Amino acid sequence: GATMVMRPDAEPAWPGPATLLRLAIATVILVAYAYALKPLGFLLPTAIASAALSYQIRPKLRQSVVIGLGLAVGLFLIFKYALGLGLFALPRWLMG
Repeated sequence: GATMVMRPDAEPAWPGPATLLRLAIATVILVAYAYALKPLGFLLPTAIASAALSYQIRPKLRQSVVIGLGLAVGLFLIFKYALGLGLFALPRWLMG
């Protein structure tokens, strides 16, 4: 890390426009995810965000949806029951 600061590459290889666009989309997805967590609970925003990011990596819709749902449920179980975090699975207005 310090070497890159002290002696930066004279001709850095910057990513192309397509890669920069994908990075921008991923950033928007993650910012939207952070804002959606509190009002929508954990499961829905996590499933959507992880499915969207998975789709960016490998554009197979069915596989991305399965990955998104699996990550959402798996992470919820780990965070809620193994780590004891006070997460809401769904929006509070749905849970009464």
